[in-house]
Amino acid sequence: MEPELPKEPEPAPGTLEALLSEVKGLMSLASRYSVDITASSGDIAKATRFWRLNEVGKAHVSIAKASEELKKALETYARKQIDAVKATAEKLGLFAPLGTREALIQLDGMMVRHDYETLLPTVDRFAQSLSDFEKGLGAIGKFISALRAINGGIVSLGGHPPSTDSVLQKAHASYARGQPQVAEAALGLAVSESLEALAPLLAQRIALLTQAVRKAHEKGKDTREAAMILKQVTIALRSRNYLQVLGLLHRAQSKLPAMEEEKDHGDDERSDGRPHRRIRGHSTSPASEPPAAEEPSETPLPAVKRGRSYLFVESHPRRTLNAFRELRGNGNGLVLTATWPPKIVEEGPIPDTDIVWISESEGWQETFHPKMIDHEISARILNFLRAEGAGAVALDGLGQLISAVGADRVEKFLKLVLDVSSSHNVSLIVSLSPDIAEEKGVVKIKALFDHVA
Repeated sequence: MEPELPKEPEPAPGTLEALLSEVKGLMSLASRYSVDITASSGDIAKATRFWRLNEVGKAHVSIAKASEELKKALETYARKQIDAVKATAEKLGLFAPLGTREALIQLDGMMVRHDYETLLPTVDRFAQSLSDFEKGLGAIGKFISALRAINGGIVSLGGHPPSTDSVLQKAHASYARGQPQVAEAALGLAVSESLEALAPLLAQRIALLTQAVRKAHEKGKDTREAAMILKQVTIALRSRNYLQVLGLLHRAQSKLPAMEEEKDHGDDERSDGRPHRRIRGHSTSPASEPPAAEEPSETPLPAVKRGRSYLFVESHPRRTLNAFRELRGNGNGLVLTATWPPKIVEEGPIPDTDIVWISESEGWQETFHPKMIDHEISARILNFLRAEGAGAVALDGLGQLISAVGADRVEKFLKLVLDVSSSHNVSLIVSLSPDIAEEKGVVKIKALFDHVA
């Protein structure tokens, strides 16, 4: 029996040898998945040059920078892969295979640990298995995709899609009993109902766009392209291809830069000279504006500072959103709300911001059940905080979370989020209903924040 050769000792962490070994591994992984590593190539070239000149210190600095750039490139790639898998899983909803939720949580855990060596092949296999499963659903999968697309269109036009929870549950139960035809029929009926809800919203948007094109034309604006697209809309309407109509309307609006001007001036001025706000083509008349905006007793917004945490006790998240807009700055934003998201948008534009609905219902493109505070909700916030360019996080719906899982679990959740947000210099702004502000468990939660107002 041949004697075993002694193993070479592992290089000490942080040394040049350790960094070189790490960079080689990262480059090999990036090459395997065709990840763009252009950003790190300059530092690698510098490190090589310094090494040849025997300038070890400068080589160490350059190779450390290359390592960080490689990790960023792999993180960006991995995040896109995971987001794609989550989108497929979310689309399938109840029809997703067993274990999907647990697999997604494991992927998030690997992402947090930066375990790309395990993560990338795992997410590839998972993506393929979900794709195969979706294909196996046949017509059911197509109905689910259509239903989500139509309901998304309704939301984008400021409407409320019909509730599909009971239909999906019935269809899922039929599918599980080996009755796919019954499931297809139920989903087909749901698609028809959603199309009926979408049709009048499309008609309203078409009328608004047509009027805007006419007004812009009267003012000498070039509206030829927008007018041509509206003609295509008429053709698509004849064939009842409502999703195509929706896409064409968005295109027409983008080709008509004068539309926003038309919507904010002229006959729509209020008696005080200020224009009504319009959201997705709908005007907000004085009678329908949020009444709380005119409440004289509302506490003014205090001076806010990036990286601090704020809890606002208020019935409507107005100060929370105002603070969020100020603290987000030029960074990206994340809003988690128990309020129907279009109502949040009505308070004013929130650019570069993802809005997540915390609800037991469906209908918004990104919805989490309040009981998933330790899984999807927590992972969504933590991944955002750790991403480059994070500006601020707003959470409206603390009461719903407390009702769903209790004050103790919400307190632990907030401690974790506050620790991470503070370490990344990102502000967390939370609204709390005054109805529960003085409850025993809630008083402990209030003590976690830097400022309570």
